[in-house]
Amino acid sequence: LISGESGAGKTEGAKIVLKYLAKASTYDAPPQDKARATALTDKIYISSPILEAFGNAKTLRNDNSSRFGKFMKLQFSTEGYLHGAHTTNYLLERSRVVGHAMGERSYHTFYQLLAGASDADRAAFRLEPVEQFDWLYKGVPRNDADVAHDTEEYATVREAFRIIGFQEEEVHCIYSVIAGIAHLQALQFSSVKEKAVLSDEGFDRLQFVCDLWGCNVDVFLAELTATTTSVRGDTFTVHHTAVQAGEIRDAVSKALYNSTFEYIIKRLNEMLDRQADTDPSHWIGLLDIFGFEKFQDNFFEQLCINYCNERLQQHYNNCIFERDLAEYAREKIDAGSVSPPNNQPTLDLIGAKTGLFDLLDDQVKNGSDDKFLDMAEAKHSRHKSFLKARIKNGTFGIVHYAGEVWYKNKDIRDKNVNPLKPQLRMMIRSSSVQFVAGLLGADPEADPARAQRGPETVSKTFSNSLQELLDTIDSTQPHWIRCIKPHHSNR
Repeated sequence: LISGESGAGKTEGAKIVLKYLAKASTYDAPPQDKARATALTDKIYISSPILEAFGNAKTLRNDNSSRFGKFMKLQFSTEGYLHGAHTTNYLLERSRVVGHAMGERSYHTFYQLLAGASDADRAAFRLEPVEQFDWLYKGVPRNDADVAHDTEEYATVREAFRIIGFQEEEVHCIYSVIAGIAHLQALQFSSVKEKAVLSDEGFDRLQFVCDLWGCNVDVFLAELTATTTSVRGDTFTVHHTAVQAGEIRDAVSKALYNSTFEYIIKRLNEMLDRQADTDPSHWIGLLDIFGFEKFQDNFFEQLCINYCNERLQQHYNNCIFERDLAEYAREKIDAGSVSPPNNQPTLDLIGAKTGLFDLLDDQVKNGSDDKFLDMAEAKHSRHKSFLKARIKNGTFGIVHYAGEVWYKNKDIRDKNVNPLKPQLRMMIRSSSVQFVAGLLGADPEADPARAQRGPETVSKTFSNSLQELLDTIDSTQPHWIRCIKPHHSNR
């Protein structure tokens, strides 16, 4: 379990541990077994540039910050040789797909594609001029040093795809989604009588995105600019404002990017996972998960990340203190008055029944950001871990094990649900491009049992995944690596 605050070196630490375990497991192996294990190890290790390209980004604290959590099961043969790996990912930061703060960037893959794409791909994806994608450079202006680095990394990622076993057409489809999102986010709506409209140039760009993704441009434009509903045989059309159209555009980009990332994880597992040939106890888990975050502006993503860190900190406290108390007992040292730090009140505030996540889930149907904050203040104003703003300003605070963090409630409801319109989900599933059509998976509303359980919110899904992870950890002999000091050069 590799832990530490953002930028402290967890991802690099995970790579070192992976290299060591791979080397140590085959140290005394016969040449043939060693060669086979080395080839597989190379594939596992070279998957890192792919995951970092699509799951990492430059932040204020770290030039290569993991914006998702990763749990890798390294699988070993009966002889003890590394022979497979399975990766589980947690909570990709979707909002970064469509925006980022000053001094930060979106995901590396956008910049790598723009810097390193071949002439053929530049033409196929209409990547020139780069200035058309100015939304990507609002946080950090484009500069020669970044372009050179991104060009080099793009070549590494493409080579990694090839070595691991991705098909060329498959990789092209992945980057067609990335290029399409880059174009879609460059789309600007204007307002005419409070109705969102697209210029001729904007329509041409939308048409190109639809050509890449195999979607119907008329359906796409109609759903971006209006919502049509039928009630008792009567049809009503509500036109969207430019802001609303932009939010729907963002929802499409976030959904497709997240699904593409999950597709990459799934394919890596298909090519590297040897669970069927592995004894149930012959694995070593490696957890590289997002560190505690406290920025100038903190949102729903930071709330989830810090809740995860609270759960892991509780595990760490119990694990380490129990180990220490057992050592004291062996040495006959009286430690009866020693008790581990207790962050259970903070965990209850966020994740227990009627906690913040529960109150947020209550807002799914007809709620709002402000209703959530009002309910949180009414329910938890006297909770010792909850902080209420003196002047109402759309924020609330939580006393975490690592200090106070103030969160903004802006967009907290929408980030907790899937805001993608059903008609747009249907449009994507009807794509003439097989890769795109399969990205969103089956329609959850078509499953009566799932529909009866209510919508799958991000907080609910994340909490369940986190519980499964902790149950897995509890079934093992855990070892902790603490990364304690962020690198001064953000690398």
